[in-house]
Amino acid sequence: MAGYHELFSGVWPASTIPFNDDGNVLFDAFADHCVWLVDSGCRGVVVNGSLGEYEALSASERRRVVENTVVATTSESEMAAVATRLEGSISNPAMRAGLDR
Repeated sequence: MAGYHELFSGVWPASTIPFNDDGNVLFDAFADHCVWLVDSGCRGVVVNGSLGEYEALSASERRRVVENTVVATTSESEMAAVATRLEGSISNPAMRAGLDR
């Protein structure tokens, strides 16, 4: 396994999650944005923890954000970062979606 500095090198933006006017998460738009970030040179994406969306999302929405981020970015980059707040209910979907680092 790679060391901490090697694992978390490069740019890891905290990405905002888009919502529609009704307050629903635009999951496809967010996945597209994550792919764009990685294609633009970011090494990973940090979600669900630093920009306030975490408190506005239900547990199922948080899980879906994590799963979509991992699926959208792991084929494009070596790593995908998930939440800054990875509790058991969130990290297990991340692992199932393919985040193994």
